[in-house]
Amino acid sequence: MKKAKRLDELEKKVKARGDGLPQLRQIYRESSQLSVKFCRWLGKHHHDPASWEQAQSRLATLYASF
Repeated sequence: MKKAKRLDELEKKVKARGDGLPQLRQIYRESSQLSVKFCRWLGKHHHDPASWEQAQSRLATLYASF
């Protein structure tokens, strides 16, 4: 319920400015929480020349190991 309330408040603030919410925020109304592992992987591989398949494989390996 808190997330929905915060989203409603955000929509009101944005509309008061005359703007709209970003498209992705409108599509995915429920916010998601990304793990620290994923954020670190994303930062590391953002400029990596590896193919998408290799990057996905590395991410799967990261989540398979505890």
